[in-house]
Amino acid sequence: MISNFTGKQLIFNYLIIFLVFAYGHGDTLDTIEFIQNNQIIATIDIPRISYDQMLKHIFRIIDMNSNDYLDYGEMSAFQKATHPHIDLTKSIFKQICYHMGVNPYVGLTRMDLNRSYSIYKDELGTDIEHDYTIIKRMQYIM
Repeated sequence: MISNFTGKQLIFNYLIIFLVFAYGHGDTLDTIEFIQNNQIIATIDIPRISYDQMLKHIFRIIDMNSNDYLDYGEMSAFQKATHPHIDLTKSIFKQICYHMGVNPYVGLTRMDLNRSYSIYKDELGTDIEHDYTIIKRMQYIM
């Protein structure tokens, strides 16, 4: 039986939770299922957030050294997390940067990342909601 709780109710009513799943559907970006003894004991729907909020969150997580630029190492790690079947080599990273008018030795700014999700979306095959969902799921696991 599925029961819906607020975060506070969940904390007070279920202190031991063995497994958490998150998935996207409908008007919510994520639904978190709390499972105990192979039974769903609660679900929490997380409402969709704005495009700009997703962009800020993704950038903050990817920018591991907090210098406001996404270098090859950071973008390569992000690529492995969000699209593990597509390798981002240094050569490909440089080509993408040059195509976007970005210095590959400095890296992408948040505005450049935004352009990769908007202007260059079709060319690069980017999908902000997909990437945001992956990043959020990784945070649930950590």
